Amino acid sequence: NDIPVLGGELILHARNGKVFAANTNVRSDLRAELKATIAGEVATSAVDSDRETLKGWVTDKNPELVYWRVDDELRLMYKVVQHGNKADGTPVRDWVLVDARNADVMLRIPQIKESLDRRLHNGNNTTTLPGPVVRTEGQAPVADPVVNTNYDHLGTVYDCYNTLFGRD
Repeated sequence: NDIPVLGGELILHARNGKVFAANTNVRSDLRAELKATIAGEVATSAVDSDRETLKGWVTDKNPELVYWRVDDELRLMYKVVQHGNKADGTPVRDWVLVDARNADVMLRIPQIKESLDRRLHNGNNTTTLPGPVVRTEGQAPVADPVVNTNYDHLGTVYDCYNTLFGRD
């Protein structure tokens, strides 16, 4: 029926560069509604009145029907895009899933992540990459000054994108 499925998994098994098996948690035997019982406008209104919506956020008026797996069924949802800025100026762009049967806001999926998450690896002068993790976000400086310098520079680049472009 050409309705996209969100949140499904497709696992490909490969050997020598060729796929020999595929598994998914979205199967053709799962129950699925074929038609929405509410209009798209009702879904956008539900998002506008949702308690997580902040003043000044914009809700796109073209919701898209999608499926989202809930237990043993593919639940028909409206995917409504909402964007704006938090009070501190952090940009927000969320997909909000609204149940197409009753207009319940079911899930908010942020499309802009808000975290600095540095992980530095050491290749140990080998070709086996990425190598062991030698420092992670929030960890105190380590004995290797090169690791610490790279950690600091990654933070500087992050701060630059955050300050100049509002990117996180």
